[in-house]
Amino acid sequence: MAKKRGIIRTLFGTMLNVDEYVSFNEIKQDSKMVVDTFKEVLNTKINVDTTPGAETFEEALVRMNISKDDLHKKSSLALYYSIFYIAFALSFVMYSIYIFSLAHYIAGLAICALALFMTAYSIRESIMYVQIKTRNFNITAKGWFYSILGIKQKGNANEK
Repeated sequence: MAKKRGIIRTLFGTMLNVDEYVSFNEIKQDSKMVVDTFKEVLNTKINVDTTPGAETFEEALVRMNISKDDLHKKSSLALYYSIFYIAFALSFVMYSIYIFSLAHYIAGLAICALALFMTAYSIRESIMYVQIKTRNFNITAKGWFYSILGIKQKGNANEK
């Protein structure tokens, strides 16, 4: 004869029985997956095929199917965007000085953050312009700065 269970025991029995809905094997398997994922993320071995500079500028142009005219257009657009972004950044800086003089410090900080974003966009576009101009992906910060100022370096790897 089957054992009769009470209604409360029937309703809450499976909820209170941890072994029925939580398997320790699953917890162990999920923990192993998390550890393996962290090991993969923190892996510092560099794949030779994906190292920067493995592809030349001309090979990249062929791979992306970019013509000389398209390259010239991208170069001029990068220069114009860089000038546009830096002009906005300078206007935001001037406006933040005005806002700070009115003692609106939170608004002034927000406008300074916008100025920093515009400066970052300007630097990004400027680096793209220099990469196209020098036809080299391996631009250092010093090489980028000298190229912006128009200074030629001795033994500069960025200049051909």
